[in-house]
This record gives sequence, structure tokens and C-alpha cells, in this order.
Amino acid sequence: MREEARQLEQILRPLLPPIEGVHSQLTVRPIRQGHLSRVFRGEDAAGNLSVVIKVCLDPETGQPDSVNAADYFAALSGVVALAKLDPKIGCSTPILLLREQAIVVASWIDGPTVERIVERGSRREAQRALTLSGEWLARFHAAAGLTYGTWDLAPARARLQAIVAAAEPAYTASSTVVQALRLLDQTAVQVGTIAVPWSRQHGDFKPGNLILHVDGVAAIDIDFRLPAPCIVDAAQFLNHAALQRPWQLRRVRWVTFVDEAFHAGSAQGGVTLPELPLAWARLYHVVRLHTQYRKWSKPPKSWVTGWGIQCLMQRLMAELVLLDLKR
Repeated sequence: MREEARQLEQILRPLLPPIEGVHSQLTVRPIRQGHLSRVFRGEDAAGNLSVVIKVCLDPETGQPDSVNAADYFAALSGVVALAKLDPKIGCSTPILLLREQAIVVASWIDGPTVERIVERGSRREAQRALTLSGEWLARFHAAAGLTYGTWDLAPARARLQAIVAAAEPAYTASSTVVQALRLLDQTAVQVGTIAVPWSRQHGDFKPGNLILHVDGVAAIDIDFRLPAPCIVDAAQFLNHAALQRPWQLRRVRWVTFVDEAFHAGSAQGGVTLPELPLAWARLYHVVRLHTQYRKWSKPPKSWVTGWGIQCLMQRLMAELVLLDLKR
């Protein structure tokens, strides 16, 4: 990635406007590489400018994906428009799109990720980060336009069945996974009768994609997907947040702490998430995680990850059973 960073410097310097007659001296360094993108940080001392540079990739070929880059730039632009309606919706601002090279340049946001705070911070710091995250999501959904309706779970169940069928047997053979799939099927009809809030989706809402700063949190890597139940974004966040401290998953208090802090923020943002559909969406999501985690988590870390996912799955199953009985 170092050679690509030098190439990006040559590409971007002529495109950035001079500051007080001084041409850009942008320097670029690699940040991370994934199957969907390569990410760099650019700094220009002359213009006191810090940017994030994302090269969007086709996950199948690993080549630059111009369509994905254009969609990402449009998504950032859409969320910036929402932030004008509600300034507490912090987000990265798009600066430049080079569609042919699949390059998106956006403003850099300084600060630790919510993931880091939840994993390593004090209890008070983690509570604040979780509450601010819940409020951000509620405000984002509200600004994008809330509607209410039932959730047809047939497509979601079909997708999950296809994912499980395509996964290696080692991912799906455990009795916990089999029980979870059965429980999702048994409760789907009941869940599908409950009205839930719908809105545009962040699309990858998790603690690692939220930056904590002085005024709140700001979101990055936003897909800005079409409307879906708000609990889909929330379920992903809550599961990833709980998994930040896997050694505490056997303790009821840890997951309750995460849930209560997040829901307090959601209430402050004006959105209440129905319990039973949220529990169903969380179990659905954690089953998906179980089929995929070995792709992005390698031994020995994957051993801890897998154990944590199993613990969380068991807890969510018990919660879903209890909530279903209350209905």
C-alpha cells in the first residue's frame, strides 16, 4: 500500500485547491486494507487539511470499483444533507470523487472509535459512547423520515437459509445454531405482526464505524441504504458492542449495561425500538456472524470470537423465548 500511497499523492495534489497561493503538498499514508476498500489518510500541512482517502474495490476481483465509489460518495452526500436538518448527526463530509479510479476523498474526523472506548474505556466512558451512538442512530433515522409498518420476514429467512446452506458445516453444525434457526422460524409469524419504525439505513452501523469527538459521535463508512426496519441497524450495533468484551458475555449485567445505555440514547433521539422484533433481528444477525467470522478473524483471535458469538447467541435465544412468551 505504500507505493499506492505515493501514487495517490501525485494524483490528488493537483486537484486540491491552493491555500493562499501555496500548492498542495499532500502526504498520504496507509491506514487499513479490506476486501471492499483500501483506506489512507492524507495530510496537507500547508492547508491545515486532513482527509480520508478510500479506494473502493470489487470484492470478487479486488479491482477498483467505480460504481461502488460513486454510490459511497452519494451516500456521504445524502447524510450531509440530513446533518443540515439536525447538526447532531455528525458525519464525514465528501470532498472529491474520482470515479474512474474509484477514489473517494472525505474529511478526516479525529477521535477514538466507539469500539475502542467500549472495549478499553472506563464504565462511564463506555456508557457515554453507547448512549451517544443510540442517539445518533435515532436522529439519523428520524431525519431521514420515519414511517411505521410490519416487517415481512420471508425474504430475510430465505437469505439466512441460503447463507447457512452455503457455509461450511463447521460453521453451522453446532446445536446452538440449529436451535437458533428453529427459534427464528417459530417466532417469525408473531414478529411479523408487530409494527416497527422504518427509515433509511446506515448499512454498516457498528462501534468501529463511529468516531467519538467533543460534541458527540460521527459516523463513517455509511451506505445510506433504502428504508428498512430501524432495528436492523440497531441489532448490528448492539451485537458488535456486546462482543467488544467477550470475557463478560457470561455476565448478564454486561449485555444489560450495553442495551440500557444504547436505548437511553435512542429514546433521547426520539425513537423507541420494539423489544420482540429487535430480539429477533439480533438473533438473526448473530447467526449470520457465526457463519462468517472465520473469514475476518484468524486464530487465536477467532477462538475467542467464536466463543463470544456462541455465548451471545445463547443469551439472545433465551431473551427471544422470554419475550415471545410475554406476548
